[in-house]
Amino acid sequence: MSSFFDTSRLHDKVVVITGASGGIGRSTALLFSRLGANVILAARRQDALESAAKECVQANKEGGSGKGGKVHTAVVDVRKRGDIEGLKAGLPDWAKNVDILVNNAGLVLGVDKVGEIDADEIDVMVQTNVVGLIHLTQTFLRDMKARNSGHIIMLGSIAGREGYAGGSIYTCTKAAVRSFTQAMQKELVETNVRVSEVQPGMVETDFSVTRFRGDESKAKDVYKGIQPLTGEDIAEDIVWIANRKPHVNVAETLIFPVGQASAFVRKAKSASTSNLLPKRDSPAHNSVADFVRSSNPAARFTLEGEPDGQEARLCRVVPPPPGQARAMGGAPGIAGMPAQPPPNSGDCINVAMEVKDLFATMQGLGFFCQLPHDPKATPHIRCERIPQ
Repeated sequence: MSSFFDTSRLHDKVVVITGASGGIGRSTALLFSRLGANVILAARRQDALESAAKECVQANKEGGSGKGGKVHTAVVDVRKRGDIEGLKAGLPDWAKNVDILVNNAGLVLGVDKVGEIDADEIDVMVQTNVVGLIHLTQTFLRDMKARNSGHIIMLGSIAGREGYAGGSIYTCTKAAVRSFTQAMQKELVETNVRVSEVQPGMVETDFSVTRFRGDESKAKDVYKGIQPLTGEDIAEDIVWIANRKPHVNVAETLIFPVGQASAFVRKAKSASTSNLLPKRDSPAHNSVADFVRSSNPAARFTLEGEPDGQEARLCRVVPPPPGQARAMGGAPGIAGMPAQPPPNSGDCINVAMEVKDLFATMQGLGFFCQLPHDPKATPHIRCERIPQ
């Protein structure tokens, strides 16, 4: 634990962690406990909280600091103001002065696009990720301001910086967290209260299982071809931020696994087939590269082909001038871009590779390719050049 420098700064600190029954929250609670802090674990599942509490007690013993080690649990649904008020009112005497609040509770539900999103799921995401976080912050910030000390750490996301198709509500909520954090930092600049935001990229927890409504196979597919971050990775960042000297405020951190560069730019999923992709000097790769280079810089592309077929089709589309897109019809644009007119045969080439390999090749040439939400309604995979 020497990488955390002088961990005595965390000894006997009182830390409230929401969403503490699993994932990032549980890992964060364990690490704070190991380093000699006292923790309050808040989450909705009583059984999971009790299990986490036992692990925290054991982690504190293993840490060997002889400090902290106290644990309190509270069943809290952050969407309910009464639960938040009850959390604070029910704190034991040793926890009345909260030093650190980790606003970790959050979730994403589904991959539906705007116009198709279940209204109840919208409410759950907004109430959990934004409204609950704000009420929690206000509840504990008042005492921190009165003492002129304290630290609030928000769990944001790369999604708060970049919206992506199929995640409109989640990205909206995380953008709100980022704006809320930045506003707080300005409001508290005359105090010693610190406010930080941690923005993870791909983290493998139950997050994706929740998103896909319990479908573990779909959740696992999200991480194919990449070694994602873990809850422990993010916990280390949170605790490192909390352990800075009192005059140091880490405003924000952005953390990716190797192989991820943005919300939607990442290593190709099929790691097992990476060595089977057409080589850069192969005829198939060269024909694709030449076709792309000879195209209008504003051109977009569509890919199509049978899943197991040995040949794929690549078509280019030059978008019409602004204002004409809606009148021309065609496939919807990517991430809110103008609609694309359907390609004609003169703007297409056939390529001797599987469609998944063509997908990876286009990514390697600097394109973001989006799989269709409904393959029956939108038969093409659409690709757009990533701005430099």
